Amino acid sequence: AQMAELLGGGIEAQSTIGNNTRFVFTLTAEGCPPVAPEDLTSITTDPSLPSFKELSVLLVDDNDVNLFVLEEFISPLEFGQIVSVNNGQEAVERAAEECFDLVLLDLAMPGLDGFQVAQMIRAEGLTKKAPIVAVSAEHIRSDDPRFLESSMDGFVRKPVDSADLFAAILKVAPRMLDAAKERGVSSEEASGDKLRLVS
Repeated sequence: AQMAELLGGGIEAQSTIGNNTRFVFTLTAEGCPPVAPEDLTSITTDPSLPSFKELSVLLVDDNDVNLFVLEEFISPLEFGQIVSVNNGQEAVERAAEECFDLVLLDLAMPGLDGFQVAQMIRAEGLTKKAPIVAVSAEHIRSDDPRFLESSMDGFVRKPVDSADLFAAILKVAPRMLDAAKERGVSSEEASGDKLRLVS
């Protein structure tokens, strides 16, 4: 049901006692999957900057459907590594041990919420300089003290619209690429292969 709703549709069950149950799915199909705008893909044409294929992204959401949708939306960008985790504690641990170039972070999670996770990532670890973009159904203003204290770099409202997500990534892309270059990732290191890790 959640997947159908995220795709702009719904699900209906029709049942009669003693007979089979019939499920009807309604989906809104608008054509092809998301395609990255030229503005975003052209950023990586500068040979002195790493390509997205050399960058890694950490996706954090306690809902597996939301993680799936985020992965599908960012797949046209061909990031080298996409790591998905479904709780804040694991996100903090992974961000401390691995160097991610972008974090897409749900705010409303059991245990550590997104604000706490962002603050902990910023405090220490290999990912502390990466842009963090909040992805949440919660209405957050850019001057919200929690948003400012956690030093997040952007916000995308759920249900996620691919154009909004690409706009948020476009905004942080130069910083993301510069940080990768600073840590020694060069355009020559690109293998061109896409590695997708899901935990």
